Amino acid sequence: MNRRRFVSGSAIAAAAIALPRSARAANAPARIPIGFLGVTYSHGPAKLELALKSPDWEFVGACDPTPAGRQICAKLGAKMISQDELFARAAELDLPVLLHPAKPLTIEFVKGYEMTSSLGNMFDNTIALTRLIMSGLLDEFPTLKLVCPHLGGTLPYIVGRLDHQITVLKRGPQNLQRKPSDYVRSIYMDIVSPLPEAMRFALDFSGPDKLLFSSDHPWVQPKEILDPFLSLKLSAATEAKILSGNARKLFKV
Repeated sequence: MNRRRFVSGSAIAAAAIALPRSARAANAPARIPIGFLGVTYSHGPAKLELALKSPDWEFVGACDPTPAGRQICAKLGAKMISQDELFARAAELDLPVLLHPAKPLTIEFVKGYEMTSSLGNMFDNTIALTRLIMSGLLDEFPTLKLVCPHLGGTLPYIVGRLDHQITVLKRGPQNLQRKPSDYVRSIYMDIVSPLPEAMRFALDFSGPDKLLFSSDHPWVQPKEILDPFLSLKLSAATEAKILSGNARKLFKV
């Protein structure tokens, strides 16, 4: 069998996987232009096990769909492994780890008025990323590559409060080697937010090398993200990085 490159995902649009036709999920979408096939999270653990044990598959990404940070364990077949083991393995192999919400912790508060995806998932992004940073994960594994969708939830916009809390008020973990905002700037974020002002802030905050184009298709049409992005009228070099170059480099495709 030829080596196949894939990413394990928590939702059909969260990540993608290249599989033989016989292994495709019944509810998986048709092949998308970049040559990957989306799968649901229920397939994640099985594919993760396959990736780590089979020489015929090349593992290029993992997905942590929970907002609880390092306290949740992953299951590889019959073996339960800690998130630390998973992150250590990802860092060792230089594999990006995609964070994506599933059913948000705040579901009871956001399911009214159809706010689950617009607010609930954003809060999950924020909580998960903050907990991972505050746990010292990125000090323990400084080469670990994290990818957070939706422009990092709300964290880039409020992380100054974490900086103040830790460095001035001396509340929270005092063993971090950098300010929380410095860690956030080291994390890759996709630009799924149909608001050019939000994209501009993310670009100013993180720089052009940490942003990845994505669409959240089929829930959001690609044009709804692409048009606001193009309206920023960035240089051709910056556009090329965000639209494809950064992802190609990150996922080695």
